[in-house]
Amino acid sequence: MNILKAILIGIVQGISDFLPVSRQGNIAFLETVLGIDLNYGVYFSILTKLGLLVAVVLVFHEDILHMFREFFGMAVTGFANFLVFIKRKHGDTGYTYFKVVNSNYKKLSIMIIIASVPAILLDLLGRELVAFASADAFLIGIGFLISAVVLFIADRHPEGQVNVKRSYYSSAALMGIAQGVSALPGISRTGMTITTGFMSGYNRKYAIKYSFLLLVPTLIGSVIIDICHINGEAFGSSELPFMFISVVFTVVSGYFAMKHMLKLIRN
Repeated sequence: MNILKAILIGIVQGISDFLPVSRQGNIAFLETVLGIDLNYGVYFSILTKLGLLVAVVLVFHEDILHMFREFFGMAVTGFANFLVFIKRKHGDTGYTYFKVVNSNYKKLSIMIIIASVPAILLDLLGRELVAFASADAFLIGIGFLISAVVLFIADRHPEGQVNVKRSYYSSAALMGIAQGVSALPGISRTGMTITTGFMSGYNRKYAIKYSFLLLVPTLIGSVIIDICHINGEAFGSSELPFMFISVVFTVVSGYFAMKHMLKLIRN
């Protein structure tokens, strides 16, 4: 690897994961057109995903902190309800249950957890299919066409009025499936999830925020899966400086790509 290649990989990773274009598809496309191998093994995959995670945290750190606090609050409330259940089981009916989900951030936390399950499962089960499709230019082209159709639908779909409070948990599962399917090369993750949000009646601001926040648990899950698939692969310490450069450009380009998308939605 050289510095220019490391920078190119970082920019492609960052921009294509947060704009409605396919990261996997664009990497495979660049490999074909430029005749270079942009896949540098599982360690590089782990570091770039951590870079994407850092970019999301930088943009949405306030929302993420709120969700962590609210999730802890739900855990405490759940334990309190368990104690109430024990009391009522022993005949003390003076105790009443507490409402667990009583704020927008608590609802959003549950929605993201529900969506993460199919997204991580599809990532785990579909890795061989993704690897096979990434090596076939025809299948990559089909993926690009699917993304084009999805974006065409999104651009012409009327804006919904559904916010966090009014959204259904069933739509969260659909968001997770959409993210899982977008692992196929050529299919845009952002395009698939945002369009699924639009089709579920979400307003544009909620759809894009949900799409980006959903990346946090799914990236963590994907990194854990990558670590489990290392299988004794050697770590090339000589490549570490180039990996660091690539991750830095992933974070920077991803940060500005998300900011651009949020500004675009506001306007």
